[in-house]
Amino acid sequence: PTVYWCLRCGDLAAANRVLRKAATMPAGGGPISWSALQTLASALASVNSANAVSVPTFAKMISDARAEYWASEAQPANQWRSVIYSVLCAPEPQAKLEALMPSNHELTIEEWLWHRLCMVRAQLIEEAPSAALASSHQPLVGLQSLLYERLGEGHFNKGRQSPLLFASVLFHSLQLERAIAFLYTQPEYSDEAVHLALALHHAGLISMSTTPTDAADGLLLDQTSSPHQPLLCLPNMLEHYVSSWAKEDGLAALQYLYLLRGPPALTDALAVEVLLRCGVTDVLLNRVPFLPRATQCRLMEACAQRLHADRSMSTHAARLLFECQAYESLAALLLDLLSAALLAAP
Repeated sequence: PTVYWCLRCGDLAAANRVLRKAATMPAGGGPISWSALQTLASALASVNSANAVSVPTFAKMISDARAEYWASEAQPANQWRSVIYSVLCAPEPQAKLEALMPSNHELTIEEWLWHRLCMVRAQLIEEAPSAALASSHQPLVGLQSLLYERLGEGHFNKGRQSPLLFASVLFHSLQLERAIAFLYTQPEYSDEAVHLALALHHAGLISMSTTPTDAADGLLLDQTSSPHQPLLCLPNMLEHYVSSWAKEDGLAALQYLYLLRGPPALTDALAVEVLLRCGVTDVLLNRVPFLPRATQCRLMEACAQRLHADRSMSTHAARLLFECQAYESLAALLLDLLSAALLAAP
């Protein structure tokens, strides 16, 4: 039990120390040899260190631990031993934690999911050296399918009382876009979904479509598609979010929009649209500290062209062009106004 709870707390070093002692302790008819598990736990504990072992070596350790598990099956049954083998090397990939644990143990969803993820990790490491990329992802894809398609929101968010639990399950199983899409449809968490999407976007952890969609809320789904396919249009999501408060702080709205890592032309067009719709193009009259001067000038010229199309805003358009020193465009605007005035004269 001590080894199990060390693993459950993520303290692999402590689990390793206990395993080292357990390998020499008599149990029942003789010592339980946990040497392969102790070696595997030690390797997992050092995975982020300079001494981390290679993936092929990891795969060999998992294979050795599985062989040790099957060789020790003749020993007296020990539920905790079976659970620990299951967590570290998944000798029976379809084993259910509730069947392995002592009957008086109260299982939580978090603990159940942790056990499934541990078994997936072991399978992925074992298959990585020899299997093709698509097939080496199969254990994870199978778990994702179980959580999203077979169990789904109805299981984890009964009565819509636990939306964060369902989102957590999706995040932990690397269904990141589905998790964001789900949170975005929950009114109380839609803002948080946008912020999480931006953070994941910057970390390169999600591939989002940057093609504008007719869906104003930014959702592209059919969420039953593959979790590796884009489900969201981040520019649309961001525009929808920023437009709701850009009138209050146009500068902050611009800063949000330029967190996008998409094509610059796409972000520029999005910024112009939001500034014009919310009537906050005045923010461009002063230096915008987080934008290159060339980018700010492009925005000022683009806004001026749109403002001049609405004749009542030509004066503001002229000021934007003057401030960004776009004198040729300013001259063309003034000539257009003068020509219109002459044609309108008696």
